Amino acid sequence: MRLVNVFDVDMQEGPGRVGFWFRASGRLGGRLGAARIGAAVYEARLGVPIWPYHYHYPDEEWLYVLDGAPVLRDAGGRRVLESGDVVCFPPGHRGAHTLEGPGRFVLFSGERSSGPFVSVYPDSDKVAVFPGIEADGLNELRLVRAGSVDYWHGEGSGPVAAASVTREPVAVRGRPTVKTRGLAFEPGEGWRLASLGDAVGGQRFDGAVLELEPGADFGPYRYEYGRELWLLVLAGSPTVHHANGEQALSPGDLACLPEGPAGGRNLLNRSDRTAQILLLWTTGYPAAICYPGTGEWVLRTAPDADEIRLQTKQSPG
Repeated sequence: MRLVNVFDVDMQEGPGRVGFWFRASGRLGGRLGAARIGAAVYEARLGVPIWPYHYHYPDEEWLYVLDGAPVLRDAGGRRVLESGDVVCFPPGHRGAHTLEGPGRFVLFSGERSSGPFVSVYPDSDKVAVFPGIEADGLNELRLVRAGSVDYWHGEGSGPVAAASVTREPVAVRGRPTVKTRGLAFEPGEGWRLASLGDAVGGQRFDGAVLELEPGADFGPYRYEYGRELWLLVLAGSPTVHHANGEQALSPGDLACLPEGPAGGRNLLNRSDRTAQILLLWTTGYPAAICYPGTGEWVLRTAPDADEIRLQTKQSPG
C-alpha cells in the first residue's frame, strides 16, 4: 500500500499569476494508485486567493483543513475555516469557491476521471475548457460567456445569433461546514462512526470519520468493485491489514485503497490510544462487496434498492 504524508509531502509554488499565490503538492492520485479520486495538498498565503472564484463541471470537490485559518469565499460570502473543517463543493454554481490563507488544506476531487472538464469564472464571466482532466491548467481554453451563440459557426444557414446565457442566481446559500471535532458518533463494538455525506451535501462522494479504540478493529476484511476508498489519519496510529500484509500509519498519512482485491482491507488499532481516520469514497452504482473470509458477496444496484447477498465457496482472506 502506497502512502504520502500530507504534512511532509513536497510542495511547489504555483504558476505565479498576478494577484494569486499557492504552494501545492501536485496531483497525488497517480502516486497512490487511484483511478477514481484525486487529491492535492495546498498552502495558502494570508489575504491572497489561490485561484479566481470559480466552479466546475462535472466534478465534485471536498476540502479538509489541515491547519491555520484559511478564508473561504463561496456563494454565501466569506468565512474563516479552522483545522478539521470539511466542506463539499458540488458541480455547478452552488459549488463556487476560492480560498485564501493562512493555512494548509487537502482538496479531493474526481480528477482521475476522464474529461472534458469545464470551469466557470463568475467574476470575469468566462468559461474554461480542458480537453481532459490531466491537461495542463495553463493550456486551458478560456472564453467569454457573452460571446456564446445558439449553434456552432457554419452549421445550417443564416446569421449566427447570440445565445441567451444562464448565469448564477443572485441569492445562493453558502456551503455547509462540518467540524470533525464536534461530530455526533454512532457507536459500534470498539469503534464509532460519524457520517459526513449528508451533512456536507455530497453527491458523488461520501465520507465519514472513524474512531477506533485501542485493540479494536473495523472488520471484517473486505474489498469492493465499483468503489474507491481513501483514508487520511487524523489522530493516533491505526494499522491497515491490506492485501500484502499490515502497515502501521501515523497522523497525516494519506492512502488510496482501489477497487478489487488490491484494495482489500481491515482497519485495526494495535496502539494504546484512540485512532481517528477520515474516510472518503465514491458513490457510484452498481457496487459489489466481497468478504473473502466467508465467501459472501453483497451487491448494491441503486441507493434505494435492497441489498443482494450471495454465498460462494469460502476462500482464504
